[in-house]
Amino acid sequence: IAAIEADVALASVTRELRQAEDFNTMRASQPPVDPTLAQNRVIVSKTRHYGLLAEVGPPLQAVLTQWRDTARSRPGENPVDRSRLAAHFAVRQGARERMVDDYGARRDLAGNAEAVWREIMAMSSAATVRERLCALAPAFRSFVEARVTDWRRHRLYGVEPEFPNNTEDLSGHDCLISIGGDALLGTETEHHYGLSVWCPTGGLRGGRFDRARLVYHSAV
Repeated sequence: IAAIEADVALASVTRELRQAEDFNTMRASQPPVDPTLAQNRVIVSKTRHYGLLAEVGPPLQAVLTQWRDTARSRPGENPVDRSRLAAHFAVRQGARERMVDDYGARRDLAGNAEAVWREIMAMSSAATVRERLCALAPAFRSFVEARVTDWRRHRLYGVEPEFPNNTEDLSGHDCLISIGGDALLGTETEHHYGLSVWCPTGGLRGGRFDRARLVYHSAV
């Protein structure tokens, strides 16, 4: 898990260093820009971020590569040395705190559990989530179990966070249950946010669920 997490951050830093090189090459090949254009928000942001990345990026690559290779050299079931882990993330956090702009490297340096999950799930080509989970090595069990038992936007008696893009008039109703789009349940799609069931307020308070409205929350 430590090796995969480091690889996620390393790939992010490496990708943005390459983008920085392309950006600087493009700017150098262009004629001087209008001063007004030079203050464009995107140009200012990229110039600032890529300039800082040119300084902190190569040392970060070295730190992340060393940590990843060390993790790969150990049995996967071995626990990580917490003091070394803390020292490793202190270096990453120090660089991250200097980053003003919210690019991928800044987010991934803090640790990206979602990206780690995607990498682990991609290890198997099985058709279903269940088959992929069953095929995983024991070293990944603790992470997978934490992921499976974590809150995934399913809520009894409420909707949190609010699902967007719906205009149904639900006055006089309260939410019985909301079920977010969930990759583990096979209900997550690009435009699907979830489902919610609403009962008349009086009925819900009296424990009656014979009348209900099903709302499908979707962007399309």
